[in-house]
Amino acid sequence: MSFVRSFIAIDLAEETKAKIGLFEDRLRNLSHPVHWESQENFHINLLFLGDTRTATLGLISAALKSEIKKRPFELVPGHLDYLYKKHGDSIIYVSVEGEVKKLKELRDQVCRCVERVTKYDAPSRFLPHITIGRIKPYIGQQEKKNILSDIIKYQPKRFAPFVVGEVRLMQTNNLDDAGHRYATVTKVTFGS
Repeated sequence: MSFVRSFIAIDLAEETKAKIGLFEDRLRNLSHPVHWESQENFHINLLFLGDTRTATLGLISAALKSEIKKRPFELVPGHLDYLYKKHGDSIIYVSVEGEVKKLKELRDQVCRCVERVTKYDAPSRFLPHITIGRIKPYIGQQEKKNILSDIIKYQPKRFAPFVVGEVRLMQTNNLDDAGHRYATVTKVTFGS
């Protein structure tokens, strides 16, 4: 029985990834012990599935293709913020603005679809964001707080909106300290 670490997400337009990547480069120059995400990995996670059976991915793919019916909508990368975790990876992220209500409706639709197929009860809390960095748990609590308070001083200039026109079932490859890459399992394109 084969398992794949997977999630359902919105992949960002290449232009949006590049602009966030330029901002991230400014933060990298601060030389803090942060694992910065590769810009090719920037996405908005709708639902983390974790280690999922390969056969189940096929069922989820089919359900997403038949049930996700949306029109394209616009989002805008927003401000820099973070989620502090005392005993886990603290994340540094760019918030998401724009047609967030439509994003939440999409997320709810994805969750219902997955729950119907797998009986997976998705977390109700949803914070739309684009993770750009992680501070590992082995960094001391006070140092972690100092790093986060220093980084948060830097805010991006206004980003351009981007169109959300698809949702993807993704898998994580090469998950280790050197980094990871995401691969698309299924892409569901919205109607116009």
